[in-house]
Amino acid sequence: IPDAPGYVYMNPAGWEESTGGIVVVRNGNGPWGGLDSGGGTNFISIQGSGATLRQTLTGLTPGMTYVVNFLVTHRPGYGNDETLHVNVDGAVIWETNHPEDVFAAAQASFTATGDTHVLAFANDSPDGDKSVFVDEIIIIESPPILSNGDFSADSIPDAPGYVYMNPAGWEESTGGIVVV
Repeated sequence: IPDAPGYVYMNPAGWEESTGGIVVVRNGNGPWGGLDSGGGTNFISIQGSGATLRQTLTGLTPGMTYVVNFLVTHRPGYGNDETLHVNVDGAVIWETNHPEDVFAAAQASFTATGDTHVLAFANDSPDGDKSVFVDEIIIIESPPILSNGDFSADSIPDAPGYVYMNPAGWEESTGGIVVV
């Protein structure tokens, strides 16, 4: 981005055509609140309601859970009622109605149902010059650490609709454990 003014309206490299005001902002830039994300040279401003930054994720493993780590804040001096939604294929996986006043770590997760999904950061703030900032977006594969957490792997008789047993994948438990 140019040294002066220290920001440019554009889609960041590697990100798809996005909607609305997507701004690449140099850390510490005064007109954008003088904030520094602490990561790299720039951060992204998603300016105005309806503005959306998106990228198609590829090479995902269906059934695997993915964790989206990122930094988020809002533009200082323009109120504190901004709203940011993180979406996967249009479904909200994380949201905030009042981001912190400085860049703060946030985390969202989703389970892949296919090998590609569209990740989007959407500004759903009230009308006006409301901007949300994101940076340091990292996605990691998160292998499940808990087996049969919804107890669907267990088969129980229709009548009476319950059985005293240890659930599949769980160790020998104590007391009255009932799958219902």
